[in-house]
Amino acid sequence: MSDLEPNGHDPKDDQLYGRSFWHRLNQMYAETGGTVVLPEDWARTEAEDNAICVELPYDNDPVARRIASDVMRKHIEACAAPGWRRVVYEGWCPESEATLFALGPCYNSSYVAALRNIEQLREIKKDMKGNWRCDTLVNRHCGSKSGDVNAEYPVEFLAVKRGDHICVFTACHHCMLHISSGAGVDDPDYIGPAEDWYDDRQPWQ
Repeated sequence: MSDLEPNGHDPKDDQLYGRSFWHRLNQMYAETGGTVVLPEDWARTEAEDNAICVELPYDNDPVARRIASDVMRKHIEACAAPGWRRVVYEGWCPESEATLFALGPCYNSSYVAALRNIEQLREIKKDMKGNWRCDTLVNRHCGSKSGDVNAEYPVEFLAVKRGDHICVFTACHHCMLHISSGAGVDDPDYIGPAEDWYDDRQPWQ
């Protein structure tokens, strides 16, 4: 059955990357000597764009952004170090089909997990279930910092997205409350990274 409306309009053309969009784009590429995007790549390109556009609850929190940027800094530095390389775990998705990559302080700094979509964060959460120490470390009352016995029982799984990477953490009650309450980086109890960090280098490419 045709998907066309009675007036001949294809609803798929209303999507950000509808068929008309790709036809126009390919025509422009052909006229300028560029590379044509093959039809079988259209859906993948749209999926990648949708994945990058999705926001997680704490993506805009200054503390969450800062700890995520610190993870990305360590990852890029590790991948750029002599004798090191980016290691991609493909247990949930082949790297060639990935739209997102998960990484975090519970993993080796050069390690990322390929994800087909953001829903696969559930698999990451299960994978981290045995990691019962807070690795968020943003509040001075954090059990991991103070030696509190409760350091062994983080209460939350935290994920923060940066582009096509998702930084994942386990967070104790104090650190999670610091982020969820919006206490920010100027709060006297804040002990996380001293500054924001951003670098668009990707040494693995």
